[in-house]
Amino acid sequence: MSRRRGFTLIELLITVTIIGMLASMLLFGLMKVQSQTQGAKTKTTITKLDALFRPRWDAFGTRRMPVSSIGVSPKDAAELRLIALRQIQRMEMPDHWAEVTTAPTELKKINGSNSGVTLTRTALAEAYLRYYNTVGVNKPGAVPPNDANGKPSKQYQAAECLYMILTIGAMDDRNGRELFLDSEIADTDGDGAFEFVDAWGMPIRMIRWPVGFIDDPRQDSSAQTRFGHLSDIMPPKSASGAAAPLVACKPDAINYHDAFDPRRVDTEAFLVYPLIFSNGPDRIEDIYTGVDDQVCDDPYTDLRADSTPCGAYDPLAAFTAGSPSVGLPKLLGIPHDLKAYRNQTELNTNGKLNHYDNVHNHAMDASFR
Repeated sequence: MSRRRGFTLIELLITVTIIGMLASMLLFGLMKVQSQTQGAKTKTTITKLDALFRPRWDAFGTRRMPVSSIGVSPKDAAELRLIALRQIQRMEMPDHWAEVTTAPTELKKINGSNSGVTLTRTALAEAYLRYYNTVGVNKPGAVPPNDANGKPSKQYQAAECLYMILTIGAMDDRNGRELFLDSEIADTDGDGAFEFVDAWGMPIRMIRWPVGFIDDPRQDSSAQTRFGHLSDIMPPKSASGAAAPLVACKPDAINYHDAFDPRRVDTEAFLVYPLIFSNGPDRIEDIYTGVDDQVCDDPYTDLRADSTPCGAYDPLAAFTAGSPSVGLPKLLGIPHDLKAYRNQTELNTNGKLNHYDNVHNHAMDASFR
């Protein structure tokens, strides 16, 4: 009786198929573990950034302002202090290079009138300007290239400003740079200005006043009856009762008022905290951080044509994509493709809302909720 040797073709195909399935499952599992590891690493980096950032932000609450209250009413004194504080926040917490290079202008009151006060640059703002004037000068190979004066490009300026803020003028004896691994710092665009980077190699960016940040999927409906909030730290005003009229989704400055305005001299000053965020594993820049230093992106600017305060933001208002609307600001921090902000065309659009994979500091502290 003959003895069977080897495998039949069918047996070999079955074996190869099983091995392929097991390999695919193993590869999928490894990719999932890698993604989870990268996410955890990015959260750790952003947690460290926020830990350095928060004390400096909170210190504005007790900061002495270089303005005099002699001969003015308590309300006027409080208003002058608030507008001076916002000017200093621009100086010392810049998220655009223009806020570093532009000289301070005369402070205007909340109602638009002149205050007769012009602040000088603080010592920290002067240090930032020196940094900007020396970093990246005519650095070869920058992508995109440095500007005509050899200064850092605007591509990742929000991330480069964050690196500058946390490595210059630390509140203790430690330089912020010492808390981070070499793998957490890079010059991704080669312009000489460094950024903190996430585990996917993308710059971690900062928005000082993220008035349009959305972290709630309920806000993504195109219907006017949608609910949710413009920011996860500033719920909107809402109608009460089924028959109540719809109310534009905007910050609730009454119940969630700016802590830096204890006298409530600015009725539209809402609670907000700087956003430090990563694009997430898809690496898609899906959060609007401003374009070319347009002043209309600043919720507290006094340069807008209509002079409206921050509370006038309304994502339900009609707009025409691609056509400028003077005086109607975009919403810093709003996701691309939400189709709810105005003044020129949305950037980096792909027809999808990709911002839910963002890793950010607002999700890491219950006090933001």
